[in-house]
Amino acid sequence: MQQSKIISSKTLYQDNYTKVFKVETQKPNGKISTRVQMQKRSFVIVVPINKEKQVLLGREFRSALQKTVWMVPTGFVDPKESPQKTAKRELLEETGLLSKKLIPLYNLTGSSEYQQKGFAFLATNLTKDDSITPEYKTIPTSFQKATKMALENKLGDRIGLVVIAAIERFKNFQRAN
Repeated sequence: MQQSKIISSKTLYQDNYTKVFKVETQKPNGKISTRVQMQKRSFVIVVPINKEKQVLLGREFRSALQKTVWMVPTGFVDPKESPQKTAKRELLEETGLLSKKLIPLYNLTGSSEYQQKGFAFLATNLTKDDSITPEYKTIPTSFQKATKMALENKLGDRIGLVVIAAIERFKNFQRAN
């Protein structure tokens, strides 16, 4: 069976975070399909859980949404950083916390026309770095409340799913030890 093949690809826009391009593909039946696709830099999502077994949520204004939202540390992976190093940096910058145990949860991908890799982490064994001024105040939130907020889409779709996965992973880890 024949497969579709890319005939051409042209960059329409590019900056340090985003690349937009037009792709022409020839399908097995000979038809030509033209799509505009976007590629964004990889990102991390870090779910910090304190020793009291609470998720540390924050509130931050997001210009794209034009509102203040509940969140956990997130950020773009710098070109010379690993996702793990980025996760530690974002946790420290946004919350003023260091994690002695950073556990990879899973990787996220975009869609067929939106290319982006995401890396989700669970951060435990937290300590405060008093030399850092956090970007926002963290609010300890019970697992039950954080899960409810995620299911009600109060954490955003991606972040909510990651929070639920982190809570379940943490519970499973606690049961195993």
